[in-house]
Amino acid sequence: MQEKFHEKFNVILPSDYDTIRRLTDTDDVYGQYDQVISPMDSIKPIEKHAGWSDERVEKYNEERIYSIINSGWDLIIIDEAHRVAGSSSEVARYKLGYLLSQASPYLLLLTATPHNGKTEPFLRLVRLLDEEAFPNAQSIVKEQVAPYLIRTEKREAIDNNGNLLFKNRITHLVELQWDERHTFQRELYELVSHYVSKTYDKARRNRKKNMCLIFLLIIMQRMVTSSTAEPRAPFGSVESPEYSHRFFERDRPG
Repeated sequence: MQEKFHEKFNVILPSDYDTIRRLTDTDDVYGQYDQVISPMDSIKPIEKHAGWSDERVEKYNEERIYSIINSGWDLIIIDEAHRVAGSSSEVARYKLGYLLSQASPYLLLLTATPHNGKTEPFLRLVRLLDEEAFPNAQSIVKEQVAPYLIRTEKREAIDNNGNLLFKNRITHLVELQWDERHTFQRELYELVSHYVSKTYDKARRNRKKNMCLIFLLIIMQRMVTSSTAEPRAPFGSVESPEYSHRFFERDRPG
């Protein structure tokens, strides 16, 4: 933050809380600093803890949570905000997100993770910004959500002077011919491509369930498309040139 924005922030980790409280002799740990960065998991409410009584758990939650939400913040920023939505309103992260949304007049939610299409978690997330904006899940439509979102696409990103950060991509197709020396490589490429194509078609029938498999198939196809030739190791090293003869005919010594 100092390098990018010339702002000094104090990082408070879970292990720092008790130390700061002892040094300052106050329960207002977060209020000792004007700008603070803290992991949400270090302050979210816990339901239970091994060896702790209900009273101790409740005391722990009150100390951590109310110390940060009662510190009079002007602005609260939640990074990786999609994790706050939770699978229900009872999830600890969502509970903390809600308390934080009430603790400051301004709340900024940041995330680079695309919306997964589940309406209920998205509704809970937007309601942190405005509780009365959407009466139900059916009211979540693009036109209604637009005022609450700021999305900067890569091709539109600019620097402080208004110049584009990324140049326009220019692509053109280059056709390559297989040489006779590439026989083994071509055979490998065709076999892998056939397997990927066949398996991908099956995985698409239940895309949601097989997303991990689909991702691995894409990686497999990219790997076989890229050059797999390795640079020769120096003479006398363990990975000598003779090692590569198992993969490509062209690399056999002599």
